Amino acid sequence: MVKTFCILSIFLLLGACAPKTAATTNPVAALSGNLPISAPATARVGDSFSVDIGPLSAPDGTAINLIALTSYGPKIYPGVIRSGSAHYAFTSKDTQQSGQITLIATSGNARGSAEIVLQPGNAVEPVTPLIGGRSIIADGAHWSMVVGVPFDEFGNPVADGTQMTIQALHPGAHLEQKQVLVTHALGWMKVFSGTQAGRTLISIQAGDAQSAAHGPEGDLNEIPGWPVNFTISAPPDQLPADGRQLIPVRTSILKDKFDNVIPDGTLVTFLVESSLGDRRVIPAFTIGGVAETPLQAADQPEVLNIWASLYGVDSPHIQIGFTPGPSVGTFPVTAAIDALNQSIILQAGPLLGPLGQYVPDGTVVLFRLTDQTGQYQWLSAVTSDGHAQSELRLASLVAGNYPLEAWAGSGHGATQVSIP
Repeated sequence: MVKTFCILSIFLLLGACAPKTAATTNPVAALSGNLPISAPATARVGDSFSVDIGPLSAPDGTAINLIALTSYGPKIYPGVIRSGSAHYAFTSKDTQQSGQITLIATSGNARGSAEIVLQPGNAVEPVTPLIGGRSIIADGAHWSMVVGVPFDEFGNPVADGTQMTIQALHPGAHLEQKQVLVTHALGWMKVFSGTQAGRTLISIQAGDAQSAAHGPEGDLNEIPGWPVNFTISAPPDQLPADGRQLIPVRTSILKDKFDNVIPDGTLVTFLVESSLGDRRVIPAFTIGGVAETPLQAADQPEVLNIWASLYGVDSPHIQIGFTPGPSVGTFPVTAAIDALNQSIILQAGPLLGPLGQYVPDGTVVLFRLTDQTGQYQWLSAVTSDGHAQSELRLASLVAGNYPLEAWAGSGHGATQVSIP
């Protein structure tokens, strides 16, 4: 119906726009009946050919218009009769879109029609593989779709039945190849994963071996699946509760059931539960199939229960015990006023470990001075040869007695400071 409306509209347009002169009116009005059209039934896109209307018993100069209807719209070719026929030239510019051309000739009351099928040309490069999805699990069961849409030199889809060769080179040098035929402008193939993770290269060739069109390669990632059982480690399993050491907690190499290593950047969650009721969640990411995170030592004796989780798969639990230390028991704390420098010198030591030895150099000692209102001032120092020292300016204090306490790991000390 749309095509009929278009043809009628063109006829009306031609009638309205025709010049009203004596030179053209009589020859046109003299024609009626059928206008025979001679045209090729088929042609290739880009071909040149001629269309003839006739033979006709009409005077030379009689106007005959030829309308070519294509899927891209109509085009009018004006012409006149010479020696009983009219000739129309279709150049390569007129024949670049494949499909059917409907020819309609009109002159006065005479009409004629014919059809030409323009066949698409051979596939030209590049033939680009379209892949989706781009990542699949390497378990032999998941698959992706590869589609090729080859075109000829004028951008027309190639003819149905054109041969396409799709190749997929899987990890492990396994080559998969399939011959398919273009149907409704495209050819396609399911590509199933193997069981070895890695990059699969995909290519498409369109046409026969002598005139095949090629294109760029496409990528398909075959990725590891869910991990199998794995473990974590955090040596040693007994440490002093110094609140300072960083313990590396790491997983074993994470692999799926086909021995593929989990990709770098995969999120692994470490969970830490304390015997005192605390719970921590520490995220980490894999590098080389291993996830690792530093865990800070406890600052008091306790036991930590640790495990890791990846995609709902949990590792066995491990435990780390924190023993009293590095300083144990009580240690002396003193405060001396330095009148010359208007400061208080706070000292702690000797600080001893569980074997009666000096604590390691660099052990942090925290001092806390409490004023009459209950406000705290905190100072810190590090040990050297079992002793630590810090300094506080007198200008920040008023006269009175101040409780002074110090902590280092499990060790503790206390005294009183009098400010005159």
